[in-house]
Amino acid sequence: MKNALLYSPGLAGHRQVYIFVLSDILRKLDYSVYIAVNFEEKPKSSYYLDKLETDTNVFWIDTCHLDGNGVSVMSQDFKNIQKSNNIEVTVFVEADNHIALFNSQIFNRSNKLLGKNIGIFLRPFYFYKKFNLFKERWYMQKLRSTWKTDSRIFHEISRQLFGLLDTSLCIDEYFTENHKNTIWLPDMFQQYADKLVFEENIEQRKWNEKLTHFKKSNNGRLNLLYFGAPQPRRGYSEL
Repeated sequence: MKNALLYSPGLAGHRQVYIFVLSDILRKLDYSVYIAVNFEEKPKSSYYLDKLETDTNVFWIDTCHLDGNGVSVMSQDFKNIQKSNNIEVTVFVEADNHIALFNSQIFNRSNKLLGKNIGIFLRPFYFYKKFNLFKERWYMQKLRSTWKTDSRIFHEISRQLFGLLDTSLCIDEYFTENHKNTIWLPDMFQQYADKLVFEENIEQRKWNEKLTHFKKSNNGRLNLLYFGAPQPRRGYSEL
């Protein structure tokens, strides 16, 4: 059986859903799945992770002993995980955190990651920042010390120039339209939503009733549904 690795030291929020869905896809493709997470962040009870615990072809790897609990993992440590488990396909569930790992391949061929490597990018926020001449100069001056982790340089130059990943998946459709060799990743949870949300907690569907009531109360007016926490990075204040 082929082996695949899902690398996601952090487990907050959507990451558990991504791990669950990706594991399901890989298992249907006859892969044994290795999931590398920081056990210290692993919740005592998680609907999604608990379902995976019963699968005898899903294996767990603790990243708490690695640099940054696995977030800032060094290339040799990461390759050891790939090599010791005969990994053919690796999916970085939140690849934005591992740009330094990818960039480490540029000047050291021995750092080349093993097998096929796929990155899911959630936060290429630099793309939406408008730099004036002064800011651009400041940015260029500090690149000497920050280029290894800079997402702008990575996406615009090094990722494509040096072939640092086999596939780059991005959840931002507009971003993929403006960047070659990137693929838009639609909402991977949607095909599971009705079944899983109902099983997990039917109470979560009560927002539907509130939304229906709101729309009826505001019939004939423009309705805007902002779904998600109003974090500054999401542009809520600008809207």
